[in-house]
Parts: sequence; structure tokens; C-alpha cells
Amino acid sequence: MIGKTKGIILKTIKYNDKTNIVSIFTKDFGKKSFIVYGINSKTKGSELRNILHPLYLVALEFYYKETQTLAKIKEISLDYPYTSIITDFNKKAILMFISEILQKTIYDHLIDQQLFDYIYNSLKLLDLQPRKYNNFHIFFLTGLTKFLGIKPINNFTHSTPFFSIAEAKFTANYDPTLSLDAESSQIFSKILNSNIADMDKINLPRNMRSTLLRTLINFFAYHIDNFGTVNSLQILEDIFNA
Repeated sequence: MIGKTKGIILKTIKYNDKTNIVSIFTKDFGKKSFIVYGINSKTKGSELRNILHPLYLVALEFYYKETQTLAKIKEISLDYPYTSIITDFNKKAILMFISEILQKTIYDHLIDQQLFDYIYNSLKLLDLQPRKYNNFHIFFLTGLTKFLGIKPINNFTHSTPFFSIAEAKFTANYDPTLSLDAESSQIFSKILNSNIADMDKINLPRNMRSTLLRTLINFFAYHIDNFGTVNSLQILEDIFNA
């Protein structure tokens, strides 16, 4: 049987000089591992090397068997070729960071077309955003919580002004290790009421952006089993000032 679907590349691993193993979150079959031949061939090697990058948006056909753990790709091509991302170093850093997050949160064989569409459309939005995308990763992670089933309750009030990582809601008590301060909590409440298309409408100073980003990482780690550390976080902060 030939499976045909759209996909978001999560990770590519070199298996040998001619073959790669590629993890792809597909729209119709979930997260699957694929074997790709011909990476160094004269006819299609250069094309494949231009495609097999984390978070590139592809269309693929593959030989499908329900019990198969490693599927063979028949054809793969770019479904949406990036325009600005391929030349924008900061956007590339964002992709590297998000790719690591998604590898930790999208489990094998998970089929979720709404999650797929959210990621796919968000990445297109980033590519098309000419400026003021510094908040993209904050808004993306906040929106992602909904699809992972860990979306915080937005009950921010003057009597509950502190966001609690542990309780996933705003509370009256402040914990210096597991809470946002009142100012950051108020901003986070506004982000929870927004969507990713509004990323340029909320002004976040660098220190606030860094605080929110690290809080979101801690929130994911607290509520998702085996989440671990995010190696690209420091790189993102260093070159993008979070």
C-alpha cells in the first residue's frame, strides 16, 4: 500500500553514506520513522539534502504497512518551500529550538491533525512574518499547551495575580521557584488570551521574554513525563536574546 500525506520533519539521522533515518510528524499517519535512500546519488542527492532539515514542510509518498516500524519513502518533496527562514539566522534558531521541543512532546504513532495544522500553519506564519517575530516562540509554546492537554487555566485577577507552574493556573500565593511574579503573570494572562497571529501586538522586553520562555520550559518539564532539558534554549537566548 502506498501512503500519501503531508509531513513536518522532526529529525534526520545519518545511517550510512547513502541512507538517512528521518523522523516525520505526518498529518494522516502520526509520527513515524522513515528510511531515505539516495542521499549521495547524482540524480536526487542534492534535492534530498535541501529537504531533510528539521521543521521543513514536506509532501511524501511511502510504502505503508500497519505493523512496520521503519517505512521506506517512495517520493518526498517540499510542500511549502520557505522563503525567509532559509536566509534568516534568527528564524533558523527558532526552528532548531521548536524542533527540539516537538521531539520531546510528540510521541510515536500520535495522530492529531489539529496539532499538525497548528504547527504547519505557525511555521508558515513565521516564514511570512517580515519583522516583529521576536515573540514567536513564546506564543507558539503557549498555544502548544492546548494540544498537549496541559493548557493553563487563565483565571488571572487582582486576588490571584501569580501564575503557578505546579497548579497550571493563577493563584494568590507566590512561590519564588514555581511562580511568575505579578507583572510577568499579567503579561502571560494576556498571551493566554491571544493567538500566535497576535505575536507582534504585545511588547515584551528582553528580560520579560527570557523569564516567560524559561517559565514555559519549566512548565513543560513539570507536566510532561521525561521531558528533560532543552539543549537549544541557551543557544536561542545567546543569539536571539530570547
